[in-house]
Amino acid sequence: MQTTNNRSENDFDEERSETTSNVIKKKKYFFITESTNNKPYQLNIMRPLLASSYQQAKEILLTEPQPELIVIDLPLAHLELIEFKVWLTATALNNIPIIYSEAALNKESIRQLFSQKLVDDVMLLDGNFEKLSSKVVFFQKYLYAKSKTSQPDQLYANKSNNKSFGIIRVIDIVVAISALLFFSPLILLLAILIRLESKGPILYSSQRAGKGFKIFNFYKFRTMVADADKKIE
Repeated sequence: MQTTNNRSENDFDEERSETTSNVIKKKKYFFITESTNNKPYQLNIMRPLLASSYQQAKEILLTEPQPELIVIDLPLAHLELIEFKVWLTATALNNIPIIYSEAALNKESIRQLFSQKLVDDVMLLDGNFEKLSSKVVFFQKYLYAKSKTSQPDQLYANKSNNKSFGIIRVIDIVVAISALLFFSPLILLLAILIRLESKGPILYSSQRAGKGFKIFNFYKFRTMVADADKKIE
């Protein structure tokens, strides 16, 4: 009985080791960071590729299998990042998603990175490494959907000559205007109440990343005191 139990435990350890190996193989990350010593992700099961500069990253990318995700944890050097992005495009590696460490950025630099499409996402890395796996899955689904929609589509390929698109667009505009007129008394009432409740603008505006990570201005009725986001910071 004792021998049987030992064999079962060994079998279990081998299966667990094999599963861990498969996880590492499937989820290969590439971290570009100044210091590769004492980093939390070195002790993590993902065992990522590591580079300390963009130049070293290029050399590794040319010799190692393509990673599923590039994570940059460097002080922002805008021109170097642009040059690295151009290099990725020239070497047909621009399909690898890039995540930048939010700790190294401010609001303006984040807006600039998204508007120039230099990164695919920004996130705080400390304590959030387990989320990278779900990020990889999301980007894979996004790239798959993008590859499907990149095929010629009769509805969107030639909008100027597509009557169906024109009809849909007209319907969108008519419905939107009708809704605005119908709800205009309620909208006016909300605006007056917000103005009476506290000082500050009636509308709150913020920048968001939309389709293709294109930055747009998002507007809504203000529900907090003016400049609440700055006061929190």
